[in-house]
Parts: sequence; structure tokens; C-alpha cells
Amino acid sequence: SFNGQFYQFSDVQLTPRTYQRPSVPVWIGTHSKGKPLDRAIAADGWVLWTQPDWDESERWIAQTRQRAAASGRRQWDVVLNQDGWIGDHPAETRARHAPRWLREASFYHEHDFDAAIAPDGDTSKADEAERAIRDFESRQWHFGTPQSWIERIKEIERRFAPDWLNFRLRTPDMGSGPAYPTADETREAIRRFGTEVLPACRSE
Repeated sequence: SFNGQFYQFSDVQLTPRTYQRPSVPVWIGTHSKGKPLDRAIAADGWVLWTQPDWDESERWIAQTRQRAAASGRRQWDVVLNQDGWIGDHPAETRARHAPRWLREASFYHEHDFDAAIAPDGDTSKADEAERAIRDFESRQWHFGTPQSWIERIKEIERRFAPDWLNFRLRTPDMGSGPAYPTADETREAIRRFGTEVLPACRSE
């Protein structure tokens, strides 16, 4: 049961029961270096969903791990994320899917999130949209072949050693532009990622 300011419920059960014992880990996601990060350090892990520049991320993750260790967190996870799509023709894949991710990223600018994770400039203009896409590709997005995904994952592992790495192989619906991926296309992208990318990353 729970009785909070905004939500109240009683006699609620979760079935099937969670695999982890005594409870599931609680991860806190934040792009901020302020109080939300303090809460993540006090929890079981930190989800850095949208990374800043990789050099800055490397320093920030190392410092935050040190803070967690100093606070006595012996089992404390760092969770990173990469967004994008997988295909045999990178230019075509990028042209179809990058604009959708750009529209999603713009949401943070529109809602004044406390972090530099929104694209700069007027992304309705082609040159500014391209600049924003390139920025995100340098840290957060990837639209490429199975081999290029393998290389990117290994670089992330080398630089940040995340405990968990999440992949979002979908594209948000922006209401216009290239055709939205079908359910079959999405399942095929997930299948290819699972059969052509992950085994190569687990083999070392």
C-alpha cells in the first residue's frame, strides 16, 4: 500500500514476482549534476540517458562512481543509453530515422529541462538540423551497419565501462517526413541487433 501526496493505492500485488531478491534495484535517471544526481548516488544506480560530450561524460562518470563508493554504495550501477537504427545502407538509414530523433530531442528544449540535452538553433532549417544531428551522433545516436554498431559499443565499453547499456531501436513519430517504421521493420531491427551485433560484443 502507498499513501502519497499525488498517488494512493492499497492491496496492490505485482505478479509474477521480481527475479531479484530482496527487491529490484532502484535506478535514478538524471542529466543534472545537482540534487537529482545526489538522489541517484543514494539509490542503487544512475541512468545517464542523454550523454554530454564523451570527454565530459568520461570525467563525470568516473567522479560520480567515486562519490558513490565514498558514500558506501558497494553495488552501484551506471546505465547508459544509445538511440538509433540498424541497416545495411547507413546514409539511407540516417536520412530516414535521424529527423525523428531530432524531433524527440527538441521536446526537452520546449519543456525547459535542466540539462544541455536539447538541440541548438532552429532545427526546422536544414543546415541547423544537420548540425544538431551530427552533435547527437557524436555522443548519443547511431544509424549504421551491424559492424559499425559493434565498433561503437566496444568504444563505449572501453571509455565508460557501463554496468548496463540500453538500446532504443525505434523511432518516434514526428507526424511528417519519411514513412514511420512498421511493426515488422521494428522487429527485424531488433532481431538483427540480437543476432548480428550482441554476440560479437559478448565474445570478448
